[in-house]
Amino acid sequence: MRLTSTLFVALLFYLSSIAQTHELGFGLGGSYYQGDLNPEIPFHQTELGFQVFYRKNFGYHWSLRAGGFMGKVRGDDSLGTYNFQTNRNLRFESQVYEGYGLLEFNFLPFRPGRTNKGGAWTPFVFAGISLFHFSPEAMYNGTLVDLASLNTEGQNLPGSVLEDYGRISMAVPFGAGIKLKLSNRFSLMTEWGMRMTFTDYLDDVGVSYPNQAQMVIINGQLASELSDPSLSGLVGGSSLTGYQRGTSNNLDWYSFFSVSLVFKINDPKICYMNGL
Repeated sequence: MRLTSTLFVALLFYLSSIAQTHELGFGLGGSYYQGDLNPEIPFHQTELGFQVFYRKNFGYHWSLRAGGFMGKVRGDDSLGTYNFQTNRNLRFESQVYEGYGLLEFNFLPFRPGRTNKGGAWTPFVFAGISLFHFSPEAMYNGTLVDLASLNTEGQNLPGSVLEDYGRISMAVPFGAGIKLKLSNRFSLMTEWGMRMTFTDYLDDVGVSYPNQAQMVIINGQLASELSDPSLSGLVGGSSLTGYQRGTSNNLDWYSFFSVSLVFKINDPKICYMNGL
């Protein structure tokens, strides 16, 4: 840890010693989820997403980016590839609002907004940290119903050891992309970034089925039906009580791929120090 901290501080000092350029970017693309309701298939049920960001470039290779992402994710057992998913019959959708900070590295020399300095394009990688808000919902009789407030896994039932899950969580975004110069002010960026979250309830599915008889009495019929809509379940006295509803060993993920238009906001004639 001491070595990692020392190297990180040294990198920040190095970056601060290099002349900088500044950019604003606006991106449009798609977002999707992977978790209990979609364990394997990338890009499954992709929804629209977009982002805005500010980027500070240090020399030809390093950048720091801060921004915000908004998109939608969803999962549906009826579209799954396994029989147990079809029988479980769960579904959800959620808006995701994310704020992030990223460190980027360009593999090739790239100077934003200048057609005569550096290369015309470069592949790059990025990693960082983010904070996001989510709120899983499910469609019931044509109306979206908030799932977290229903305690669908019996978080409030007598004897339950589960706690209510928060709707704000951290994630680790990382990914790769390509940057392309368009003019002395504009560039184009395409990227694909995954988010490893620190919650297993992005989809409102975590561990096991609660006692549905208790659910009906304490949380109501609606909570019971959305807790266990399985094709073989018996709402109000399900034989699935205590059986696995989700896989708590695997946290949920979501991803975002996009194309962004990037605008250099400082004077395009400014030069880096020492010709870097």
